[in-house]
Amino acid sequence: MPRADVVQKADMLYPGSAAVLNHVIWEVLRTGTSVEKKARTWVGQLDPGIQKAVVKAGRQFGDDSRTLKMLERRPGLDSLAVLVILFRSYRETENAKDNPRSAEGVQAWGYACAILRMLFTLGPAFATGKVQKTVFELFVQRVFSGLTSFWGAQMRVEDFDYVKAVQQLQNFATQAQIHDGMPLHQGAPLSDNDLYRLTVLIHDLLHQAAFNGQREVEVNHF
Repeated sequence: MPRADVVQKADMLYPGSAAVLNHVIWEVLRTGTSVEKKARTWVGQLDPGIQKAVVKAGRQFGDDSRTLKMLERRPGLDSLAVLVILFRSYRETENAKDNPRSAEGVQAWGYACAILRMLFTLGPAFATGKVQKTVFELFVQRVFSGLTSFWGAQMRVEDFDYVKAVQQLQNFATQAQIHDGMPLHQGAPLSDNDLYRLTVLIHDLLHQAAFNGQREVEVNHF
């Protein structure tokens, strides 16, 4: 986490950035220990609506397709934090480490893809291209690096021009009247139609990057 004085200065330059810099997601990404011990504490700091949807009876977290769709319909740092928690909870199991074809490995890949999609959706809301680049590099290091799918594809996005892709997505989405930069805090949910249209635009950007020769995620399986 940045020092308090740094956060204060940033908030003066970009009002609202203090809440972003102090968000629990950065701890979720950076912690070097298993997420299992801290997951409930982290989720408890998020939007009540997110908590209600994610925390199930007892001590279990919901990670079914309905929960995933709900998170993707509500793009924001809170939803992104939950996706990272769920990704790490599967990725850190022995089965996923030893065998990407295991059930845990498949789940980890699926959540990594969802994280990538949400980073596209949230990209316009980050203050500058420099911030976008820094955030994406952190996710490359902590989430995407070394990740292998069931069919052997690797999520190689180290050289992907995320800043350019975010700008393209913002332009396309604005023209299509989908959104003009999603808020980093939880806002009104996307409609099913808008979520589908955004996903199509993201797929198109990934295919375009692949055709331009960038090292890229296996787009046919994204």
